[in-house]
Amino acid sequence: MQLVSVVIGVSSGSGVIARSDDMLASVPLGMAVIAIAAGAAYALLMGLLWLAIRAFPVHVHRGGIRSYNAAGIYTNMPWSEMSAVRTVDYIGLRYYEIASLYGGKILLPLFLEEKAGFAARVERLTSFNHVLVRALARKPPAGA
Repeated sequence: MQLVSVVIGVSSGSGVIARSDDMLASVPLGMAVIAIAAGAAYALLMGLLWLAIRAFPVHVHRGGIRSYNAAGIYTNMPWSEMSAVRTVDYIGLRYYEIASLYGGKILLPLFLEEKAGFAARVERLTSFNHVLVRALARKPPAGA
């Protein structure tokens, strides 16, 4: 397989044109494969994140939150039943896990599209001292 030369720039002062095949020759094959694999993995992760946002929306209403658990099953959790909020990691994505007084749990993604608006709406529907309002007001953990 022969590489096609493409003009990609001019070096400073010498007027020598750099060609892509010259540059590729100086990059070890293993490094090129690693760079391509890392780019593909990043693109896949961003695609999965986009899909998670679109496929699993979270709904806030007067009575509570409709969200999903770790198995992807949607359920409603009333505001009055929310007892604790902790940060968890599922499949490389960060969530708040909201525990119910009665043992159930739902997930709230930390990668919400409109997190500030979401937090303001939760506060309007509950109180400043609600367990979820306090969690949303905290600085997200590293990696979120």
